[in-house]
Amino acid sequence: MKNTIQLTKQYLLLPVSENGTDTKIEILCDGEKLHEMIITLDSENYDFYSSLLLKKYVGKKIEIVGEISEGWFNQVTQSDKKAKPKGIRPNLHYAPVSGWMNDPNGLIYYNGYYHMYHQHNPYGKKWNNMHWSHTMTKDFITYTETEPVLSPDVNGAMYSGTAICDSASIMGYGKDAILYY
Repeated sequence: MKNTIQLTKQYLLLPVSENGTDTKIEILCDGEKLHEMIITLDSENYDFYSSLLLKKYVGKKIEIVGEISEGWFNQVTQSDKKAKPKGIRPNLHYAPVSGWMNDPNGLIYYNGYYHMYHQHNPYGKKWNNMHWSHTMTKDFITYTETEPVLSPDVNGAMYSGTAICDSASIMGYGKDAILYY
């Protein structure tokens, strides 16, 4: 099934179910594949929304392709802000706004913030769709989640590694460049 949406806002909010069917979907624009993911779908219920940043495609038509029902597609929405977390959240321990997290891939101190990088599946609560997410904190009590720094591409998912701050420009990318390996 293929559904078309005129993108008017920077985030596409995708409904995710904890108990639905794992389904591969693709997001396309002008025939170009922008994203491919495995997402747990239910045609009637969802447990949370996952936010997919598509800012540079605002004003264009995008297609969502996969074995999806009209009921699920009707729950897809758009926003200029990330989806808010749903359910119980930890008070002190970090948890991403949506999805599942795993291995830390770097903790660095830079410009007054601790930067945490970790494996993350923003589209479900299972091990899949590995991204490297990025979160910043000054105090390990309040956190700011940014966009993923590495996302699955034609070579596959993003697994374990590390992030470093190259304060001496040893790699030649400039002083204080943050590098991901």
